[in-house]
Amino acid sequence: MQLEVLPVVVIAAAGRARRFSGEQKVLAAVGGRPAVCRVADVCEEALGPHRQVVVIGHQGAHVRAVLGEAPGREYVTQEQQLGTGHALAVALAHLEHGPEREVFFVCGDRPLLTAWSLRRIRSDREASGAAMALLAGSIQGDAMQSRQGRVVQAHRNTPQAEVLAIIERSTIDTLDGKALTFESSLGERHEYTREQLLAVRDVNLSAYVWPERVLREHLPKLELHPEKGEYFVTDLVAILREQRLLVRAISASVEGEGIGIDTPDLLRAARQACERLQPAEEPAPRWARADAVDAEVGDALL
Repeated sequence: MQLEVLPVVVIAAAGRARRFSGEQKVLAAVGGRPAVCRVADVCEEALGPHRQVVVIGHQGAHVRAVLGEAPGREYVTQEQQLGTGHALAVALAHLEHGPEREVFFVCGDRPLLTAWSLRRIRSDREASGAAMALLAGSIQGDAMQSRQGRVVQAHRNTPQAEVLAIIERSTIDTLDGKALTFESSLGERHEYTREQLLAVRDVNLSAYVWPERVLREHLPKLELHPEKGEYFVTDLVAILREQRLLVRAISASVEGEGIGIDTPDLLRAARQACERLQPAEEPAPRWARADAVDAEVGDALL
């Protein structure tokens, strides 16, 4: 009799928010629950039984005490906080090899993540056969003024849609008259000027899924960012694209779902959005869109 292969969820909960006066941001309450507890609850709701690896570091003992123990939950310590890619590598090193499993990666400071979105990136990756699927949101307001990176897609909103790149705003700013060219998995060439990239409204919400074998093979290829001194999960997109592997982006279910509570202003925005969210009636498994939150933080909502 074959044993059930449970998916793995890695929850990043090690970093600190410098604007929180040394407090651990994942413990900030949103909707009456610590952010990391809300994220863990959503993972259970979306995936059912799964193996959960919580990566702790800053105030790790406190995070563990608040989140607590649960069936399938394990804790690993990221001794040096060297970015999301490093946190994922620490978790993967903790796991015995299980190449048939799915591995999800979510952030403990994104308290409005929904089970519906996690289920969607899972089902889309399985249906498409993609090597990676990620959750994308949409810039609110003037896209040209947004400092967020862009998720660049070919054939967006079609069955053939694929992510070509995740481009940081700092990279876009350096183009100035030049253009970037990306090649799709079908060999198509797509060229973008600075203005065209700035007009892209899709942004990364830091929720991902891969087959474990893909991570085992390609995660070690991540390189340390020369200026920021960190390894970034987003760099896996370029690594997989070089191998002509498919990367997919799925639109978020909720306006505000991608708020990361890095600052007191964003924490307030998350709390306001949480108060306004109401579940939609079945069979449509969606959430009603929240009203706009404070204009000063609206640019970072998704």
